[in-house]
Formats: sequence, C-alpha cells, structure tokens
Amino acid sequence: MVANLVTLVRILLLPVLAAVILAGHGWTALALFLTAGATDILDGQLARRFGQTSAFGAMLDLLADRLLTLVSLGA
Repeated sequence: MVANLVTLVRILLLPVLAAVILAGHGWTALALFLTAGATDILDGQLARRFGQTSAFGAMLDLLADRLLTLVSLGA
C-alpha cells in the first residue's frame, strides 16, 4: 500500500515536470526527473520489504515509468 502511494506521487509529479520543462528550467527539470527516479527505486524497495507486491502495483509502476518517459521526451 505504501509503495503504491509513492508511485501515485510520482504520477502526480508529472504535470509539474512538464510545466517546468516547457518553461525552460532545465536544471529544475533535471532535479524533478531525478526525484521521480528515486521514488521508482523507493517504491520497489518498500513493496519488497513489506511484502506488498501485487499485479496492480506492478502495473501502476510500469505506467508511471512510461508516463515519466513520455513527459520527459515529449514536453
């Protein structure tokens, strides 16, 4: 459950990342991207540590990863 919340935070961070990229703030965008990457690592560790792995969590994590890539390359 906690890991899914971390993943949802990553998804909610995406519009902010897109706005920062479109505003031309490259270093801030990089910091946000790295933060999102760190949450990807964190949610996986939390899910395994607390035994909270699920098919929904795996799908949500994959979706968040794809959206992060899409926003980063498309914005």
